[in-house]
Amino acid sequence: MSEASGSSRDRRGGGASWRGKRVGKYRLLRWLGHAEGSAGGAGVDAGERGAAGARVDRGKVFSAEDTARGGSVVLRLAAAKAPAAEGLLRAARAASQVRHPGVVEVHEIGEVDGFVYVAMEAVEGGSVAEMIRDRGPLPAGWACGLAADAAEGLAYAQGFGVVHGGLDAEQLLVTRAGRGKVAGL
Repeated sequence: MSEASGSSRDRRGGGASWRGKRVGKYRLLRWLGHAEGSAGGAGVDAGERGAAGARVDRGKVFSAEDTARGGSVVLRLAAAKAPAAEGLLRAARAASQVRHPGVVEVHEIGEVDGFVYVAMEAVEGGSVAEMIRDRGPLPAGWACGLAADAAEGLAYAQGFGVVHGGLDAEQLLVTRAGRGKVAGL
């Protein structure tokens, strides 16, 4: 997801009204967008998913600063009583079991001030979708390497019973070192 660049995104629930606000030990820096997942969330076998893999809201996503330990994180937020909260927590708990270089790491899951949140590793390189939009098609060798990184991460996650609800180019992130990391488990 990209940084909100215009006021139209601000009116849809992100942007300036959130900037600088604190959620526990995290200070929100910028709105990145809405998180989505498939019905049922991570860790649920494909046969248990609802409505043919229907996409459901998993809250808002922000770039944030961890004021206690320093550094950047990506923070997903949902109102604790919102329908998105249960799915967000279920997916985050499942994903938090997975520690692999090809999967975005979950740092913390919590609830504060009426919000549930998930703090995740911030990957600085952007998504494959952004790279394709900005640069055009990726070189074949690199694209194959990114796909292999993602496949290794997904296979490792599956060993924990965690399945991805629908990987796409927005959820395949690229590190500064040029390696692929799967987000959105």
